[in-house]
Amino acid sequence: MMTKIIADRRIIRANAKSVRHILLDIDAPSLAEEEARRPVNFVVALDTSGSMEGNKLSLAKEAVVGALERLGSRDGFAFVNFARDGHTVVPYTRASPAAIDLAKVAIAEVWSGGMTNLGEGLLHAFHEFKNLDGDAVNRCLILTDGETNRGLTDLADLQALVKAGQRRNITTSTIGMGNDYDDEVLRKLALAGKGNFYRAGYHDEIHKHVEREFGAALRVSARDVSVRISVEPGTAIRLLSDYPVIEHPGFVEVFIGDLVAGQSIELAAEVEFLGPQDSSEAVAGPKAPGEAVASLQAPCLQVKVQDRDGVMSSEHEIIYQAGSDAEVAAQVPDREAAFRVSEMFGALATREAVLYNRWSRHVEAQDIIMAAAHAIRERAAGNSPMLALAEQLERRALEFRKPMPEPARKDWSSVVSLSLRCVVVPNVKNPRYAAPKDFKRPHLRLVQEKDKGRISDP
Repeated sequence: MMTKIIADRRIIRANAKSVRHILLDIDAPSLAEEEARRPVNFVVALDTSGSMEGNKLSLAKEAVVGALERLGSRDGFAFVNFARDGHTVVPYTRASPAAIDLAKVAIAEVWSGGMTNLGEGLLHAFHEFKNLDGDAVNRCLILTDGETNRGLTDLADLQALVKAGQRRNITTSTIGMGNDYDDEVLRKLALAGKGNFYRAGYHDEIHKHVEREFGAALRVSARDVSVRISVEPGTAIRLLSDYPVIEHPGFVEVFIGDLVAGQSIELAAEVEFLGPQDSSEAVAGPKAPGEAVASLQAPCLQVKVQDRDGVMSSEHEIIYQAGSDAEVAAQVPDREAAFRVSEMFGALATREAVLYNRWSRHVEAQDIIMAAAHAIRERAAGNSPMLALAEQLERRALEFRKPMPEPARKDWSSVVSLSLRCVVVPNVKNPRYAAPKDFKRPHLRLVQEKDKGRISDP
């Protein structure tokens, strides 16, 4: 396991506000041997409402049935469906060959019809995790194609259910199929459950995403990973990556969830040093000459990575130096951190533009992306990858100036979510490109896929 932290710049203004960025690379530990893995409990909740009739339902069932073959005798599974109400089709059972064969028959007989009661599906799914081994990896996977329109429909209520499951160490991931689901709801539910959000807009993607979730669960090497970043007085932290965050007195805590053997993730955060005139010390009253500057001589961030079982534990420190305006202007930003942070700003702008385009506010959608491109170009300082990124965003802005079909908007939401998490899992293909030679590893690029093979809604 290796953790690396990079600061884009380490000199801050002594008497004024400064904004800096940090990039944290985390590599998960490996598994010594297959027998060393933890047992897995997997519950699938499948939407069987009327809109799932036909191609989507058959593809989803085939994907789930195929993935069950990956489980071993120490693992367990259950299968629930939800439409007008929720139903437990296969109660929790150990994954013996006989149990899997019976489950295949039961799943094949599930039919579609009715409304979408996602809340009931979640309640039935989480109920199947009762009285299970606390040492196991617990995963819930939701597959749906529409907006919930029966039972609990408020996002806050659905998030509360998922968070309650997470407190029982149940990781929840979501897969949106077709074009009618609410991508923001499914993304936020996965975020609350410390899981992943996927878009299945093409025939082969349902199988790929279900296989990835099952395969990842079987190779978890660190459970419930979190990152703590210290916050000194006069300092504010804003996470750019797409992970849950809780603010505590003196530090912020970022919840990563389970990591898979060989997995790499990146975290990017914005650090704002408020300066003496904005700090609590300045509010208390004037200081002796030089005292306010002295308080900023060596502000530092302390970063700690840890997991539930003590497999991962590392501490890092970044010490900043207060300097003059000339010293601040003269420093050269770290190229890797500057580029990766710029990618995240571009992704955040694209996520916001998707919403504006959906609301038919096309000029504002274009302006949001153009503003991000302009800011990146101004900060590039000869960094050719950043200049190329700014040019890419400027071209993208033209796409958002006009009405987009919903499938295209959902494609953008999906790749933006991938980019903001920047999760790299072995043997999983993601849209990537070769980085410049002076970079140590490749990064995600936001691209759209061809329409061939897209799942159509009835």
